[in-house]
Amino acid sequence: MKYTIQRLFTKQKFAILLVLTATVFRSEPTSGQIPFPPPPPLTAPPDSSISPQKADSLVPAPKKPALIFPNDTLAQVSFQILNQRSLQSIFAEDISDWFRLLNSVHIFDPGATGQETYFSFQGTNSRQSRLFLDYRPFYDPISGKADLTLIPMEFMESVNSDNISDPLFFSETGAITLRTTPFRGLEPYSQIYHHKAPRGFSDVDFRFGQQVSRRTNIMVGGHIKSNDGRNEAYLYEHQNLRARINLLFSRQWRMQYSVINHSVNRKFPGYYIDDQFAAPSAKQKLTRTDHTINFFGKMLNSHAENFRGALYFSTQNTKLSDADEGKTEND
Repeated sequence: MKYTIQRLFTKQKFAILLVLTATVFRSEPTSGQIPFPPPPPLTAPPDSSISPQKADSLVPAPKKPALIFPNDTLAQVSFQILNQRSLQSIFAEDISDWFRLLNSVHIFDPGATGQETYFSFQGTNSRQSRLFLDYRPFYDPISGKADLTLIPMEFMESVNSDNISDPLFFSETGAITLRTTPFRGLEPYSQIYHHKAPRGFSDVDFRFGQQVSRRTNIMVGGHIKSNDGRNEAYLYEHQNLRARINLLFSRQWRMQYSVINHSVNRKFPGYYIDDQFAAPSAKQKLTRTDHTINFFGKMLNSHAENFRGALYFSTQNTKLSDADEGKTEND
């Protein structure tokens, strides 16, 4: 019955359109009047310099951006992308030097090596700095801040400035997403970097990658940064260990596990109250570990990855004390 009603309605609608068309282009002649034929369709002559309007010259209606799932990324609209090749050509002390190249990003840099460094987007404050690392939120869930000194730039493959960072986390002000470096190739390799700078700065970084099995590869790395403390404002010690494991279950499903561990010992110089007095310096000891597991898969016979599940767990222990605590007059 439903089908019959639908067919009748379709026929009735077609009949109405036919009547309207006949009314516009055809009229009944009166006595002694020659019927006037309907006007021919408007067509341009073959030699005319005016070409007929093409279909592609019409302005189409706005469409939503198509979903694209390239390799490790979900659908997102990126304003600017810094890949690994471009990052290697940028002289940077830490990852905040990369963020300065992104649009509408402001860096809160105290100026001393190893000091807490935050960022914000234009028109917002530091409590709205949304940072994602391997599809997980890296900013503090309580304060909303993200300390950029806790991100090993040697472990990063790309930096994206997106207005849609994640389908589950939407922000009108945008977000910055980071991707860690996976192992590529068949042969294992190892690299060691060493940097030396004034004021006793020293930096040693190492990385190692290997194809463990046909379906598993691993990337391990770490760095040790330190200052000798000639100036208390630059006293800084930082040890970092990180690893990433890629496991391929089948052609449709794979897993990615990454871990980053930090051990930081640094001093915060006291600010000057006036020309003669200054607030006491503070000493901070921080340990933090971040675990992230991502599952990628193809569901419903899809040709591209259309499923992702993320599990992440973090622990952080911070101790802040007076820099002069425990000192005697002879020290």
